[in-house]
Amino acid sequence: MTKRYELGLGRNYVLDWDVWFAIREFIQNAIDQEKTIEDNKMSIDYDEENEILRICNKKSILEHHTLLLGSTSKKDDDNTIGMFGEGYKLALLVLTRENKKVTIYNYGKREVWNCKFSKLKKYDYVETLVIDIDTAFPFTKVPNNDLTIQIEGITPEEFEKVKENTLMLKGDYTYIPTFYGNILDEEKFAGQIYINGLKVCDKEEFKYGYDFLPAYLKIGRDRNIIDSCDMQQLTRKMWILSNKTKEIKELMGQSTYRDCKNMYCEVNPFFPSEVDIKNQLSQKAKDISDSSFNDFIDEYGDNTLIAVDEHEKLQLQRKYKGTKIIVANTDLSDMIKSSEKYKSMEEHLEQKDFTIYDKMLDWASERYVSSYAMDELFDIIAPLIEAYEEKNNTSFYEDAV
Repeated sequence: MTKRYELGLGRNYVLDWDVWFAIREFIQNAIDQEKTIEDNKMSIDYDEENEILRICNKKSILEHHTLLLGSTSKKDDDNTIGMFGEGYKLALLVLTRENKKVTIYNYGKREVWNCKFSKLKKYDYVETLVIDIDTAFPFTKVPNNDLTIQIEGITPEEFEKVKENTLMLKGDYTYIPTFYGNILDEEKFAGQIYINGLKVCDKEEFKYGYDFLPAYLKIGRDRNIIDSCDMQQLTRKMWILSNKTKEIKELMGQSTYRDCKNMYCEVNPFFPSEVDIKNQLSQKAKDISDSSFNDFIDEYGDNTLIAVDEHEKLQLQRKYKGTKIIVANTDLSDMIKSSEKYKSMEEHLEQKDFTIYDKMLDWASERYVSSYAMDELFDIIAPLIEAYEEKNNTSFYEDAV
């Protein structure tokens, strides 16, 4: 007995999707099912000689209602990527349009699903995707998988793209596990961004690769839209939890990469992290900032301050006596300045007694008033300066920098 389901999807829907986009949906669903159902191992097998790709789950079953657009079992599950209820339906559409024969062996229900386009009268004979489900398929042998999606016509070149974008097909690789996902620390993964093992995009501004857990980084329907700000916050948290202090300092000292950008924000976070990990994050970040401060003092000596530019350096020189000022504007310098040790050192530095002249120069510096304009001002108020010196028996410019 065969039942037909009309999906109401025309041939030309999602024309920007290619074969990889479609296969990715099936692999994503298989990974999600493996993570949410106990003992539901997923596997990917490619028969190069016959150009057949099979994506399997040990205990998954496809229900008929999942053919409805918007129907999904993953909407409220943070451990899965999909949430829109249309991914695998669009995958069936795209693969069928690309002349790939898709057969779903829904062994758990003793069914076989076949996809094709049909010119339906109700849609004015426009080609529409339909699924024919054989509910009385005479299986002679049922494999050790309740669900197998078989795609015929996948060329070696097309499968190579699948391999390039799927971590589990890359063989053994090293990584640093964290609460938010894995840091891919091999050079070949530099700038590659994955979610649940599937590649999303490349980001040249990141030195390392990352495989995020979907609970912490959401993506759009097309699986390639990602919030860079959210990702940057996650990467720095991942590094804090990695205990790789040396690598963290190197990343913070390089302005090229954003892996640890604004790391100092985690020392005293304005927005708390997850309740079960926020204290650990904050304490580890403080340890890194204190360690960075110690390195800084070892290199430059006590009573050394950091200015972001020459303008701030001049301000600090006017404020403190006998203090060495280093100009540095990196994430590492921000991390050093976030240390309580740095703040305490600055509080105990001897400050100069500002003359009126010093205060005027500081006021002008904060407002970026030019030296030429200040010279004109002092010329204008020369009589007032002379009266001040006569009354106080002191130089107006005394102790001026």
